[in-house]
Amino acid sequence: MEKLKKGQRVQHINRPNWGLGQLLEDENANGFRVFFEENSEGVVNLAIAARDRLRVVTGAQAQSVLLDNLDLVDGERLTLEMAKQRFLKQFPGGLRLLDGERDYKDELARVAQQLLAKDVLQALIDVENYQQICDNANTLVSYKKKKVWNNLPSLFEQYAFRDGIKTLGDPKSFAHSLFEYLHGDGDLEPRFTRFAQVLAEMEAAKWPIITTFRFFLFPATDVFIKPETLKYAAEVSRFGINYRPQLNWLTYYRVTQFYQYLFDSLTASTADLKPRDMIDVQSFIWCIDPTSY
Repeated sequence: MEKLKKGQRVQHINRPNWGLGQLLEDENANGFRVFFEENSEGVVNLAIAARDRLRVVTGAQAQSVLLDNLDLVDGERLTLEMAKQRFLKQFPGGLRLLDGERDYKDELARVAQQLLAKDVLQALIDVENYQQICDNANTLVSYKKKKVWNNLPSLFEQYAFRDGIKTLGDPKSFAHSLFEYLHGDGDLEPRFTRFAQVLAEMEAAKWPIITTFRFFLFPATDVFIKPETLKYAAEVSRFGINYRPQLNWLTYYRVTQFYQYLFDSLTASTADLKPRDMIDVQSFIWCIDPTSY
């Protein structure tokens, strides 16, 4: 019988509820470790004799976004399944109990449509009113109205963006790069990279700033990056997001995958955890961080 190798995908014949697993090391005389997606402990130490209870999985059955991005953090015992249960214990009504948490985000999504929708920006570009586009962007980033306050970018980040807008030597460049980032055709990567460069020139290249625009404009698909809470959720889920403080495409792409993974995982859980969009996913990420709640 051919020895099992690190990276192979397997299923435990007697424990189908553990889901898909991945070998963390080659099979050896002392046994080996396997990470299983659905097992509450994640990593299982198997004796060499237990290998007969494993079935190697290939092809479409072996596909897994989580295992493709697996990142194990030493010392972190909380798992995603445990985080779900802790969340439900703290919020027995599930995500719907957090509607007050998302009310202001829903309003910000409506404001984003009013300020940054494609037809709105295109009309301003047609008359070369680039400064208005800059002002619209700043209004969303620092939006305040009655009890609605965009506190996702911190005050420090909001002020940095505001000051960057004020000192722009070329509002046309900002306006066009923002429009392309939000509504351009073709791959998002070069559009993201170009807008990140413009923010860097403004000394406002922060994750909460660059992700605010698409998150509120396209809440069904796009993501928000608040680094500390996001990194905690990724560690709990053992999902590698390649986090770097500098704006970069790989981190953004991995976080997009992570949000979708959480969306799918929460959807497959109890009805109380079924998210409506990525705003609900962001609320879940925020609430499982012990420093937030």
